[in-house]
Amino acid sequence: MVNKTTINVPGHIPTEHIPIGTKPSIIEVKGTQLSSEEYKSLVNTKHISKHVMKRMQRIYENNINKMFPSSKSLAVWNSIKNSTGDYSAEKLVNWNQPANNTYKTLISEMKKLHKITGLKPWGKSILHPAETPEEYIVRTSRKVAEMGKLHKLKM
Repeated sequence: MVNKTTINVPGHIPTEHIPIGTKPSIIEVKGTQLSSEEYKSLVNTKHISKHVMKRMQRIYENNINKMFPSSKSLAVWNSIKNSTGDYSAEKLVNWNQPANNTYKTLISEMKKLHKITGLKPWGKSILHPAETPEEYIVRTSRKVAEMGKLHKLKM
């Protein structure tokens, strides 16, 4: 069993349990994909401290920059990240055909998040549209953070 400590962040009522001795990693990010407010709107922050959420956002931004390193490939991400149709999270996680290099890493990362968390993407229903790739990445990243395994998010 891992020793844990509770870290209280001033101005933030909920706390996050982080293993003792865990040091935050520093990741340089070239360019921001989501503003802090946009990221917070996608993540239910009820049980995640501000510190952990900032780490999640840095990892997210770093991973997007690695998956889509050029402005051309980033344009592809910007066109599909909110897709609920042909490029919904459900379709990408269940993708079993060869994919071009632009999509291959994204599909691989989404499948990795599915394997780590066991969370399936939400499909389309009468009550809601299908989950977008960005929503799925953020939701599964939140679950990974709750599991205390943020290091598994890094590419």
